[in-house]
Amino acid sequence: MLSLHRPTDAELDALLDEESERELTYRDTGARFGKFPPGFRHDRWDRHLGEGPDVFSRACDGLRRWEAHRAAGVLLTPATPELRAGTTLLVQTRVGPVHVVGGCRILHVVDEPGRFGFVYGTLPSHPEVGEESFTIVDGDDGVRFEVMAVSRWREPLVRLTAALARAVQVRTTRRYLSGLADFVAAGSTRSRA
Repeated sequence: MLSLHRPTDAELDALLDEESERELTYRDTGARFGKFPPGFRHDRWDRHLGEGPDVFSRACDGLRRWEAHRAAGVLLTPATPELRAGTTLLVQTRVGPVHVVGGCRILHVVDEPGRFGFVYGTLPSHPEVGEESFTIVDGDDGVRFEVMAVSRWREPLVRLTAALARAVQVRTTRRYLSGLADFVAAGSTRSRA
């Protein structure tokens, strides 16, 4: 959803209710397993966060609190969505005078030794079609934050301004990475509103 005014809480609540009843905007789910449907762009980003169990624990805590999204300037409805498969949420950002709101549904959550994260897929209000994963991995090369997206533009206006939309997408992803890295480096466990 693209709008020239900031959506009110009532508008966001109504949209969240609508999106909760809707299906994903694509059929080929499974980007987290390496399935990339034709016509979709695949992006993979990662950032080294440090070493050891304390870094892994802080990174997982930051992801649970949606710190990467907050640091990227992304507003969420609800403010702190529950990390479980089936949870519907709205992500909202601003590009110049335009407020961009998109519905997503959490498809998968992984919580196992050395690996924590989730994947969400797009719903009809989202200007993109696809899914994005956010994963903390504790491996031989230390603790890493990985963001992977498989997407294509859906909104006609976004397709017409693809270069700008792509720049916003890349900027937001970089902010996810640096925001969680900053949270981990600060060793903070306080909640940001």
